[in-house]
Amino acid sequence: MRIGHRQYTVLFTTLALLSGSLIVACSQVEPQSEEPEVLALHGELVGHIESVQGLASELENFTWRGFDDIGVQAPPAGLCSLGICIVEKGQADMYDGLGWIPLSEMLPTAERAKLLQVYCDKCLDTADRLRSERPSGETGVGALETEKSEVSEWQELCSQLESMLRGAEYLATSYKNTAKYQLAELEEAMANSSASVEEEYLEKFQSTSAEYIGLLDEVISSLQQAEQVRSQLARWQFSLDVLREE
Repeated sequence: MRIGHRQYTVLFTTLALLSGSLIVACSQVEPQSEEPEVLALHGELVGHIESVQGLASELENFTWRGFDDIGVQAPPAGLCSLGICIVEKGQADMYDGLGWIPLSEMLPTAERAKLLQVYCDKCLDTADRLRSERPSGETGVGALETEKSEVSEWQELCSQLESMLRGAEYLATSYKNTAKYQLAELEEAMANSSASVEEEYLEKFQSTSAEYIGLLDEVISSLQQAEQVRSQLARWQFSLDVLREE
């Protein structure tokens, strides 16, 4: 059966329209195909922040067991910030203005970790908003201004999260540096104390101190990883916005 000129024209036009529709459909679906990657980045970001939250909780509950019976034999106030040596409570000399300060009062306390928890709560809240308030990606003349507003607000949230993560990292680094100096001073004092104190407490003190500093190292590392993912998420979202505009 031969196809007439009119039938051929209709068939050609139909195929052309169908091909055009498929091309348009593919171009619309392509940005959406990136969605799983974006969602995966959100999940990774939240995971790192929750890791920091758990570590901060460990810091809050950290206990310096086994050091209740020793303390610093301190001179009168104003003469020395640390003291002379570390002695057991029953062997402390209380004369000529000397005092005895329990070691527990000179060690890092749980109070230092509470502000980290505040940062974590704010970071998690902002991360959740980054996911729920992502630009809708709607197209069309009427949606253009709305889309621009959504993108601007999302970028602002992203910048806020960056500031929070960097602030928490600065705080944790400050805690770590202070604790390292403080613990090193106490370790030196312990090493210069009596042989019995050094033998019974020094190695355990070094191990416990390393555990505490290790927790802060993990906090800092997790915050840095969270910031890397946040930056990656921002770049990915930017690429999606560019695709939508095209």
